[in-house]
Amino acid sequence: MSTAQLRNVIDMTKVIHSRFDIAEIIQVLVNTLAAEITQADLVSFFVREGRGYRGFKCNILHDVVVQQYIDPELDVFARGILDTRRTDYIPHVAADDRIDSTKKKNFDIQSILGIPLILDDEVWGMAFAHDFGRPMNITREQIELAEAFVSMAGVAIRNHYMFEQKKRWIQQQQNLLDLSGRLSVSTTIEQVVKVCAEGMLQEDRATSLFVHLYDEPTESLRPLFHGTGSGQEALFWRESSEELFERIPRLSEVPYMERYNPWAEGAALPLRQGFCSKHGVESAMHLPLITKDRTIGLLTLLGPADTSGTPEELEVCKLISELTAAALSNVMHTAQLDQAVKLSTSELVQANMKLEELVRELRSADEIKNGFISSLSHELRTPITSIKGTIDILLRDILGEVNREQRELLQMAAGSVTHLLEQINDLLDFAKLGSGRLDLTWSETAFDEVVKEAVTMLEPLFLKKEQQIRVMGRPGIRVRLDRLRIRQVLINLLSNANKFTPHYGRIEVVYEEQDGMLKVAVRDNGIGIPHSKQPLIFTKFYQVDNGAHGTGIGLSFSKELAELHGGCLTFESLEGAGSTFTLTLPI
Repeated sequence: MSTAQLRNVIDMTKVIHSRFDIAEIIQVLVNTLAAEITQADLVSFFVREGRGYRGFKCNILHDVVVQQYIDPELDVFARGILDTRRTDYIPHVAADDRIDSTKKKNFDIQSILGIPLILDDEVWGMAFAHDFGRPMNITREQIELAEAFVSMAGVAIRNHYMFEQKKRWIQQQQNLLDLSGRLSVSTTIEQVVKVCAEGMLQEDRATSLFVHLYDEPTESLRPLFHGTGSGQEALFWRESSEELFERIPRLSEVPYMERYNPWAEGAALPLRQGFCSKHGVESAMHLPLITKDRTIGLLTLLGPADTSGTPEELEVCKLISELTAAALSNVMHTAQLDQAVKLSTSELVQANMKLEELVRELRSADEIKNGFISSLSHELRTPITSIKGTIDILLRDILGEVNREQRELLQMAAGSVTHLLEQINDLLDFAKLGSGRLDLTWSETAFDEVVKEAVTMLEPLFLKKEQQIRVMGRPGIRVRLDRLRIRQVLINLLSNANKFTPHYGRIEVVYEEQDGMLKVAVRDNGIGIPHSKQPLIFTKFYQVDNGAHGTGIGLSFSKELAELHGGCLTFESLEGAGSTFTLTLPI
């Protein structure tokens, strides 16, 4: 295998298994086949449609290929591949009459290769490669590699189907959990039946639902509700007085868990012809409502003739009927329900007491944490300040002149000590905020001055990365705020923008009055925040894994400062396109 072929295999593996969309998988397959079989002019892939196969993806002539349809009854070459389920290659079609003469003429085909893609023991699709007037002369090694690529695509497609099946299963389980929860809090028969119908009518299991309650003294089924759902429309309900059955059946006569034509001659349990015609009923299925080995009613699913269900769908219907029976039983037995409410209330009281105790413990732990942070920060700040002063003395040559290498090392140390002090100060402020000891110093302030101070303080950072910084806003807007704290918020936002914006990037500060509020947007065109990380961005001590270092409290602290001012801090971000943080303050 050549280096180029090996690279194709590796690229194919990487790309296909990173896709979860069938169209993308097939397009990658087609492109890879075209790159491997360079002698081919057209590489295409056909997928099953009805009795034949429809053009789906290709390397060229897409509009032509998608119009092509292969009927195995008419295409001998394709039928041979389907019958043998093996690759077929005709090096010279002139000597082989299996190729359709029209296609041979239209495309001037001289040679053709066909490879089946088999899923679950069926030919799911076929890949073809052929020329436009010049034989391809494909080698055996190329054919084997092409087969391997098709097989790899098959694995990826199977994985896709398994993934989608798992998603459906998870969603189905979630729907059942939600249904169970809603049924458990329903307090009337109507509520129970409506919730049941919403579950049953999901995913086209039926178009309407009829509910009967079983009357034990008379051993008869009493019509209760008839519900209909159509598309995305709401369910329309009414208490039913019309009868569903031609005659009232005994429970032993009801055919459970099987679909049938309810008004056909010889039907196991006929339904009234007028009712079926009125509501478009062509199939029916009955499910018993049984709780504690006692039948309390009957659910009847009604729908068109083509309504069908997999064994899994039938099992879901059975589960819903069991949940509904349990909920109806609870509603009808008020004494048991009252007892359950009392028991639940007692449990809730106990749980609430435990929760209150847990809250007290958490508050105590939070106070201990804040005290520890404050104490540790004070203990650290004193020696670090001493170290900073010592470095400053050395840099001013008070104890003797230092050489260039020593000065560079001292300057690096001074920068690190300054950064450490800033982080310690952040921790102190954070501890004060957490314990409610952070006081604001209010003053009437020209906001453009606060912005200018923040930008000026960070200007060396912008110059170092040669970033453009632009400030836009009307001068003279006055706001009542804590000047130092809001400047600190702006410095945090601008510092983040500087960190996560590459060299030569663009950073903007835009502020304006809107409806009695001052809105300040700090916008950059940096790397942005991954969508999965965005819900956690204001969490204390949380840091996005992006290579930057810090305490992880800057944004959380800034958000709380904004809220202390009666405002808020929000953001929008698109990964790879930048972020915008918006500070809103009352004027």
